[in-house]
Amino acid sequence: MIPKFPIFKKLEVGDKRDIENIIQEYTPYSDFDVITMVSWYPEGQVEISNLNNNLVIKFPEYISGKICHSFIGTYEVNSTTDTLLRYLRGQKLEPVLRVVPEICLQNMDMEKYLVEIDFDNSDYVYSNLELSNYQGPKYSKKRQLANIFISRNLGVETKLLDLKDPKVQSEILTLYDQWSENKSKNGEYFYLPKEHDAIHRFMKNNFENCLCLAVFINKNLVGYSIYGLLANEYALCYFSKIDISYLGLNEYLMRESARTLLSKGIVHLNYEEDLGITGLRFSKNSFRPSHFLRKYTIKAI
Repeated sequence: MIPKFPIFKKLEVGDKRDIENIIQEYTPYSDFDVITMVSWYPEGQVEISNLNNNLVIKFPEYISGKICHSFIGTYEVNSTTDTLLRYLRGQKLEPVLRVVPEICLQNMDMEKYLVEIDFDNSDYVYSNLELSNYQGPKYSKKRQLANIFISRNLGVETKLLDLKDPKVQSEILTLYDQWSENKSKNGEYFYLPKEHDAIHRFMKNNFENCLCLAVFINKNLVGYSIYGLLANEYALCYFSKIDISYLGLNEYLMRESARTLLSKGIVHLNYEEDLGITGLRFSKNSFRPSHFLRKYTIKAI
């Protein structure tokens, strides 16, 4: 049971159903996805509460670790916002709400608050139909790279894996460690330790309604993407890693993932935010998002 605000409880895997009962009517935003929160934050770092039937979360910001507060919901949004900002002042905290989904602004009195778009934390969303065929000039480079991967590599096999199989988990973690080592050598991605812990927590929990598409070359795992199958014809990508020595593998994996998701009735793919990281922003934009799930920072005027 999620307590009524201002009481918070520490997030647990067992809260998944109660949280989804609140957020299932909304477009899936990555920050409020239970699997994302459980995987990316150590136990006890995320706290949850219910205010006017909106989900309130307290969590450490990915990069700085600074404690933030947010909410998702469309019920009594002005009262909810006022109550949260007043609470933060009472706690001697900066009266700011962060990563607030755009849907929360629908009935908000915009004259009462300073509302700023948060580009770094807005979710990228792709059309699986577009990714599945790479048609048209905007995908010419992606189409070319996917075809290069196929033409240069014999023995390519793409299949779904059982994420609960210990052997599969071991293969996935081994490829992740290989990818991580390459990135560390290149001085890339400051959040590597966090992601290392996140994928291990994900594997430990054996979540339901997840799908892993993997690419093998001569029986060796060279790439995988792990998705959560969510409401409203959405999937959310939790992890995706490849052996970067294979040109075009990423483009091939994205295309095959889109085809697989479409076959399961999944129209939209949420590929999460870029956190303001230049390399991630370039890569995510290169796949031509169909739209963004915008998030905002809210302050009192």
